Amino acid sequence: GEPEPGLFDSWTNRVHQFIWGPPGSGSPVHFHCPALNIMAYGRKRWWLYPPGEGYYSKVHPIRSWQDQESSNAINCVQRPGDMLFVPSHWAHSTVNIDEVIGVAVEFDTGDC
Repeated sequence: GEPEPGLFDSWTNRVHQFIWGPPGSGSPVHFHCPALNIMAYGRKRWWLYPPGEGYYSKVHPIRSWQDQESSNAINCVQRPGDMLFVPSHWAHSTVNIDEVIGVAVEFDTGDC
């Protein structure tokens, strides 16, 4: 018989990113389609906000670090070899602790 359709069969690669950043660089709070983030070198701090709790910001995350630490955001540190999946509509912010090298793939799921 025919194989069952897989969870990711309807997803298409939308954006491919090569990530290379110095310590202290990062991304303000934002959200988009689901993405897979793979760290090859260095460490990156993440703050993740569930759908409905996120927002868009223009403030560099290092300047809002304390606010994010005291928020309900889930935070973690991504290390070399770690893969982090950010689901659709989950807002997130990052700060590179070290110089980092990694890749990210954002997927189009048709709902974001």
